[in-house]
Amino acid sequence: MLYAAAPINGENWEITGIVYLAMPLPPAGLPTTVIFQFTAAVLLAAGLVVVAGALLARRIARPLEGFALAAQAVSRGDLGQRVPTENGINELNRLGNSFNTMTDSLQRSDQARNAFIADVTHELRTPLTVIKGTVETLEDGAIDDPEGRVSLLASMQRETDRLIRMVNDLLVLTRADAGALHLDLRPLDLEALARSRCEQLTPLATRRGVELCVIGGDAEACILGDPDRLVEVLDNLLDNAIRHASEGSAVTVTFGREGKEVLCAVEDRGPGIPAVHLSFIFERFYRVDSSRNRNTGGVGLGLTIVRALILAQGGEITARSVEGEGTTITFRLPAADCHRIA
Repeated sequence: MLYAAAPINGENWEITGIVYLAMPLPPAGLPTTVIFQFTAAVLLAAGLVVVAGALLARRIARPLEGFALAAQAVSRGDLGQRVPTENGINELNRLGNSFNTMTDSLQRSDQARNAFIADVTHELRTPLTVIKGTVETLEDGAIDDPEGRVSLLASMQRETDRLIRMVNDLLVLTRADAGALHLDLRPLDLEALARSRCEQLTPLATRRGVELCVIGGDAEACILGDPDRLVEVLDNLLDNAIRHASEGSAVTVTFGREGKEVLCAVEDRGPGIPAVHLSFIFERFYRVDSSRNRNTGGVGLGLTIVRALILAQGGEITARSVEGEGTTITFRLPAADCHRIA
């Protein structure tokens, strides 16, 4: 039997009834014409599925082949490879965006690595050249001259000390990058620590005609940090501020509290940093004045180390500067309970 049913719609298209029809099929089954039509429909549908599948597979396979070729090129060191991101297929678009983001990151890392190696090579070559020249001068007979020998040996000592400081700084940065800094985090009074460091650096400030001032905040400046690493942070910031402060001005250290963080700001009244350089001052070997004498300006690792040490202790650091008015470096660290300070 072949059955069929249809609804009867009334007002507002409400179903008021259903009509059923029934018809007996021939004893031999479906009519030949019906079987032929059904078979043709199945074959046509199968053909359409095959064609559509082939087209879709081709549309997907072609971008994937491009991705594979680009990945092979990247594996050979060609980091400039990029793939299309407008394929009309969302999944492929996301894959393309992810691939391009990855190659951009690899390219930046490679450029940073090359620049870092070039900077390290340059910075190490300068003191090594001085030491080599001093040794050759001593070998040529200057070692028998008491007065000349003293100055040459003093120069060699300065360059050797500079090499040791640079190697130690690079070691700190390498450990920070690898997350291998050994930190002894404990509650401590950051204001008291800053006052003690200012006392230690007062002779340097006096020779530069600069005054060191510590201004306490309304709240207690108790933080969770590593005292040895924070000494290094404060010494770097204070030394940098003293060297750039104008003669007769003051370097001010102030404290504040924001939520669960303690803020410490080191401010100098110096020439300031041009806006074009401000976002790069925490980069390795970056100098605002590239012509500055390395004996007075350092090698450009001080602020990089400061940032690495602050970040390793769960803090943040920022810089603000106005040309002709001075520079303020502010870092913040997690607050701690002052009653837990030993």
